Amino acid sequence: MPDRRQHPFRNMEEDLLLLYNNPFPDSVIFRHYGWEFPCWTCGYSQKFDFVQKTTGGNEKTIFRRATGGGIVPHIRDWTFSLVIGSQHPAFKNPPRKLYSQIHNVIVELLLSFDIPATLHDCKADLASGAPAAECFRSPVLSDVLHGSTKEKIAGAAIKKTRNGILLQGSVQKSPIPDIDWLVFKTGFNETLGEAILAEPQDSEWPFTAADIYPPYGEQIHHAGWFQN
Repeated sequence: MPDRRQHPFRNMEEDLLLLYNNPFPDSVIFRHYGWEFPCWTCGYSQKFDFVQKTTGGNEKTIFRRATGGGIVPHIRDWTFSLVIGSQHPAFKNPPRKLYSQIHNVIVELLLSFDIPATLHDCKADLASGAPAAECFRSPVLSDVLHGSTKEKIAGAAIKKTRNGILLQGSVQKSPIPDIDWLVFKTGFNETLGEAILAEPQDSEWPFTAADIYPPYGEQIHHAGWFQN
């Protein structure tokens, strides 16, 4: 899909539009998007008051994802999402296998830029006592780590439904030197295509500004959420 840079609310809503109104149910949809301003997203089950205390943010800078996981800063990161249609063979893969497969692609790309990277195997506690609710301070199995510093570079969260699978991922730029992110994006598409035996193809954005996903506002990010 074309790159987009939207309000955080719209970014989350558009991911759900792709999941539930998928125009390509036999494909894997990739998109990269930016943020109109720095913000945080948090997992579906996390409480606003906890996220606010942890980040120092507020109702204008904290947004809840439809996926799980912990708090993710979108201050200096490369954000992407994948929607795997229910008719694509990868839909049958267990989420843990998919998680590892996608992060292996990122490791391979980082190594091509001479950045040491590896998957976390959970044999050692690398979280330095950080609560699991803070995503990039608490690596889990198959997260991408810097090979030298062991700092977490990339993580993701997954939501699986009958319609398909939504994976929302973030690559934090701070632990790694500046690279050409356009080259990274091209390499991600090509390497992922090889991994899932699919040829990347460009597509036009399938929705208009009038296309909305009301349940995101009404059920996931409703005003009452700020009170719990």
